[in-house]
Amino acid sequence: DILVCRSEHPLPEELKKKIALFCNVPENHVLQNLDVEYLYEAPLAMEKEHLAQVVCESLHLECPEPELKEWKEMVYNLKHPKGKVEIAIVGKYIQLHDAYLSVVEALKHGGIAARASVKIRWVDAEEVEEKGARPLLAGVDGILVPGGFGTRGTEGKIAAIQYAREQKLPFLGICLGMQLLFERSDETPGVEGLGILKGEILRIPETFGLKIPHMGWNSLNFHGNGKLFKGLPSEPYVYFVHSYYLKACLLYTSPSP
Repeated sequence: DILVCRSEHPLPEELKKKIALFCNVPENHVLQNLDVEYLYEAPLAMEKEHLAQVVCESLHLECPEPELKEWKEMVYNLKHPKGKVEIAIVGKYIQLHDAYLSVVEALKHGGIAARASVKIRWVDAEEVEEKGARPLLAGVDGILVPGGFGTRGTEGKIAAIQYAREQKLPFLGICLGMQLLFERSDETPGVEGLGILKGEILRIPETFGLKIPHMGWNSLNFHGNGKLFKGLPSEPYVYFVHSYYLKACLLYTSPSP
């Protein structure tokens, strides 16, 4: 019913008519999908081709005018940043950037919201172990240490976290990257954490009544006024995917099924 044609160049009307004739579709159902500079421009480009209207007409549905104001603002901010930052990702799978694709996209979206262009500096955690943190991390505006399996490269991640602390750089740890702030973790046996935060990461025991690994939505109940939870709403609803928990948090929180 509808043909969307990928192309690097605009399709001439005569070519659209020929495609429509040979494919037995209406001429206005032959739409061009041109290359765009940024992925997030694609929905706006297809709206210019009236894709939504053509689909709704084919399904005999009403087609109200789409509300794209916020999306257009997002694309504008993406294309017109007011500043730039460089963030180091310190991991052990950096040769395969797709391993951290969700992290990179999250950083880009943070940059869009802050009107900043985000440059990624890929840093091998094992190389940090060999050369030290300063030569590889000097000049960055922030450091992110993602998760990983096994102990390989862990000491390099710890060195990167320590560097961020000493240089007073913004730091974000995800999964193992956050666990290393504490004293020890069952996920990396034999490796001592920095102990910046008191507590230890333990495997969730079966006595909790949860299927391990635990995956699903949970509300959190706070039992104290710790700084860790400052600014969070009461009983936030969060998605939890893990087999481990922070023992210290039990002083303040407990998961509700």
